[in-house]
Amino acid sequence: MRIRIRRKYRSMSRAALLFAALAGTLLAEPATFYKNVLPVLQQHCQSCHRPGEVGPMPLLTYEQVKPFAGAIAQATAARQMPPWDADPSVGHFKNDRSLSETEIHTIADWVSSGAKAGDPHDAPKPIRFVPGWTIGQPELVFEMPQAFNVPASGVIPYQYVIVPTHLEHDTWVRLAEVRAGDRAHAHHIVVSVREPDSDWLADEPVGTPFTLNSYRGAGGAAGEFLAGYGPGAIPEQIAPGEAKLIKA
Repeated sequence: MRIRIRRKYRSMSRAALLFAALAGTLLAEPATFYKNVLPVLQQHCQSCHRPGEVGPMPLLTYEQVKPFAGAIAQATAARQMPPWDADPSVGHFKNDRSLSETEIHTIADWVSSGAKAGDPHDAPKPIRFVPGWTIGQPELVFEMPQAFNVPASGVIPYQYVIVPTHLEHDTWVRLAEVRAGDRAHAHHIVVSVREPDSDWLADEPVGTPFTLNSYRGAGGAAGEFLAGYGPGAIPEQIAPGEAKLIKA
């Protein structure tokens, strides 16, 4: 009898422990904005979703994010946001900006539990953005000498613009960012470096937009890629100890 009682007691104890563990899982603390969601937005979204950037609405504060909570959950679950179209089966990309499954579930849990703010003291420190730039304050800024007027209709061929640097010394570049002056109409921008002794585009005007019959144009190969722009694009992060050379 005693043995049977002990076995029954032990069995009940195990069942009670299992129930307690399941209850603890089911009653886990729901996600909140400041503790769980804001870190995801800082890492993946705020580079575009802040004033002056390409994102249609800022996602810096709870008051800004709350009205779009449902839309954010839907867009992230469908992997429409953040924009990242590379095939994950190919391998890992160092600039992969897509969300992990855990991050997607965190946002979904936050919305389904009422999109609560939580304790502001749980929030990470705000990211300090330099207005107009994602790489921080640049040391050199080059601009197109002339603006290109976009027609109201029609097909626009690629526009090429030669921008002189006037550099007196060879310069090593660690970070480069391209900013479109009219992001509502600029599809993308590619910046290439032309060697001083190159004959690529040597006969074309400087500072004035022009077109070519082919991508490479006449007289030599295209220059080396430096930087590019597209809506939501992140500037290339060159590894420590590496840089790109722009000759005088």
